[in-house]
Amino acid sequence: MIHPLLFLVGYRIISIPSEQGAEFFNVCARFGIVFHSLGVKKGEEGDRRYFRMSFVAARKAQALCRRYGIDVRGESRHGLPELFRASLKRPGIILGTVLFVAVVFMSGQVIWNVRIEGNESVSDEEIIDILKESGISVGSLKSGLDIDRIQNRALILSDKISWITVNVTGTVAEVEVREVSAAPEDKDYISSNLVAERNGTVVEFDRVKGNIAVELGEAVSEGQLLVGGVYGSDTEGLRFVRSSGRVLALCEREFSVSVPLKFEKKVYTGREKIKKSLIFFEKEVKFFGNSGNSYASCDTIEEVEYFDLFGLGKLPFGIRTVTYAEYYTEEAARSEETAKEQANLLLWQSFAADAPPDAAVVRKQLYGRVEGEAYILSGTVESVENIAVEREVKIDITG
Repeated sequence: MIHPLLFLVGYRIISIPSEQGAEFFNVCARFGIVFHSLGVKKGEEGDRRYFRMSFVAARKAQALCRRYGIDVRGESRHGLPELFRASLKRPGIILGTVLFVAVVFMSGQVIWNVRIEGNESVSDEEIIDILKESGISVGSLKSGLDIDRIQNRALILSDKISWITVNVTGTVAEVEVREVSAAPEDKDYISSNLVAERNGTVVEFDRVKGNIAVELGEAVSEGQLLVGGVYGSDTEGLRFVRSSGRVLALCEREFSVSVPLKFEKKVYTGREKIKKSLIFFEKEVKFFGNSGNSYASCDTIEEVEYFDLFGLGKLPFGIRTVTYAEYYTEEAARSEETAKEQANLLLWQSFAADAPPDAAVVRKQLYGRVEGEAYILSGTVESVENIAVEREVKIDITG
């Protein structure tokens, strides 16, 4: 997060070659220069490390870097002084800033933050949406809140929440919820079978209840009866039970994945367009950015930095930065070894998507080959897994 004081006094982005990083860190440590690392960017001249620091620290760092032979560059300037300089050409921004400051001074009368506790399966975002529809959100006037109505309305809007309480402390809405406990599914039938969900060879019965209809080592097909829920006969009388338990079977899956040896890859030009906007509560005000249209081909990188007042927590206003990084595509080739690794990853992703989580792989036979412009990985994977699923037995009690 951007510290409010740093934004107020302004800050500068500088960069140095990546290979001179250790020298730069030593200089900063020796002379007490405070900085924030922004990471490494690739460019036509090589990789460069970027740092954010105050104007005073940047000026001192640049002077010392030149003294010690470090290739330092001043990349850009940011913060309130720069905004003020840019706003001189746009009087509307000055007026907006004055209004912004006035609203900040009056902001003790509104909700700045919503804190939620007690939720597990229901996300914070879902609860915030429910509260907003119920009449409370970031930016709501405290004087206009009807807490009882908000709580009742939230319970009506959500069938996942059984209890909710809202307490406003200062400018923060403290919300505590209790979620509805998931009741076990109550199946209303009195008898059921276990049938095979897929083909396999039975290897084990685990805590099975019911009339076992197959034997260990028997090959079964999808839909075949494994455990019956009916005992007896028409002459001796029938007894019905709900079958349960696990029937473990050895199952076989065939796979084939293809990874092209030639592909299109992105090459970044290093050119970027940046657009910034101010987020104030839930409103967004665009105040400056590069002019012109976006590039024909670019990645869009969005970053939101909320102000943190002296480490007390996120404030409801900050800066949204949208960066458009231009790139072009060119044909590239991957080695057979790299293609093999990627194909292996894709194959096991396919297995994980198809097999149950508790499936245990016991044997695999995989074959890789280059065919045309692609690497092909195919073969079989055998695993032990539970193939039993419960199916209701229809009982005719009219006869």
